[in-house]
Amino acid sequence: MMVEEIGYFGMLRNDDAAKMEIREMDYLVVGAGLAGTVLAHQLLKRGHKTIIVNNGTMQAASMVAAGLYNPITGKKFLKTWKSEMLFPFMADFYREIEQLTQTNFFYPMPIEVPIDSAEEHNIIHGRSAYNDEEEIKIFIKPADEKLPIKNALGVFYTNHSGFVDVAAFLKVSWQYFASKGCMVDTLFDPTEVKFKNNEVLWGNIKAKKIIFCEGYRFAQNPFFNWLPIIPTKGEVLKVQIAKGDEDKIYRKKVFLIPNGNEQYKCGSTYRWDFDDDLPTSSGLNELTQYLEDLIKSEYLVVEHLAGIRPASKDRKPILGLHPIYSALAMFNGLGSKGVSMAPYFAHQLVLFLEGQITLEREINIERHYKYFTNHA
Repeated sequence: MMVEEIGYFGMLRNDDAAKMEIREMDYLVVGAGLAGTVLAHQLLKRGHKTIIVNNGTMQAASMVAAGLYNPITGKKFLKTWKSEMLFPFMADFYREIEQLTQTNFFYPMPIEVPIDSAEEHNIIHGRSAYNDEEEIKIFIKPADEKLPIKNALGVFYTNHSGFVDVAAFLKVSWQYFASKGCMVDTLFDPTEVKFKNNEVLWGNIKAKKIIFCEGYRFAQNPFFNWLPIIPTKGEVLKVQIAKGDEDKIYRKKVFLIPNGNEQYKCGSTYRWDFDDDLPTSSGLNELTQYLEDLIKSEYLVVEHLAGIRPASKDRKPILGLHPIYSALAMFNGLGSKGVSMAPYFAHQLVLFLEGQITLEREINIERHYKYFTNHA
């Protein structure tokens, strides 16, 4: 096996890992997508010696993700699960990493949604009565012909919303990890893992625990391929729209997130039956139809992208230890809400691994141990 220590695409190669000196680490994080990258930041911040394995993440769904976060969800405009804890923690985390890396990728801004029916207006009006203690409000405004979106019965907008430029966050994080000498750019083969005295060996790396953050690639991992994670394909467009408001996100069946220079990211589709991670003509047709239902202006499709999300069966993240191998852990199942979920639950996982807390059942991998028993 070749192990490559990277200085962010400038590589120091060691062709014979067997001859290399053993590196003793606290944690080996497999997967440098959103989940793995956020987790690695948390581990390093708390002083844990950590190695991150990229594991082919350059093609992961995280690089395509729009990064939208929104405290209001669903057709009934309900408060997002655990938003009162997730959103403040998320904001503090991303701002801290911005300061650490001297870059910008966290963009709080309102989401504006057109109201299409009296029934929808009544639902939204009721939701606007959320109290201040929840720190979430919905605001309703009358229809405005000056807006670039169609809004027959008016619009509502939310605060405590916005987006993370996930690709930018990942790239600067990888550069930071490489500068610390703790990133490895290679594919990880779980069959090469060896267990010894409650620790794990992989090539020249010995760690107390391996934490798998592989997204939909969990299916190729013999240790965790029994988990009820449902790969979900999503497609997005990059579109050019003249005279849009680049200080807002627009949303109605699809979202429009400003990318600067009159460009927006438009998405997303959801497909559970697919053969690959490539864009499709059906996805393009669906997105453009929804886009035309949302905006008044003409647009130009600049790019069409696709990725695969790891969604859990019960739509809750999956954290915790393997039912047999206590040196193996999992952080997965974030689905389409990874941007808001990852920071808080990565922190929970770190505290759990340090022995400071017990994981709540609704996020603990133990709730899925029955699938391991059936699989075995």
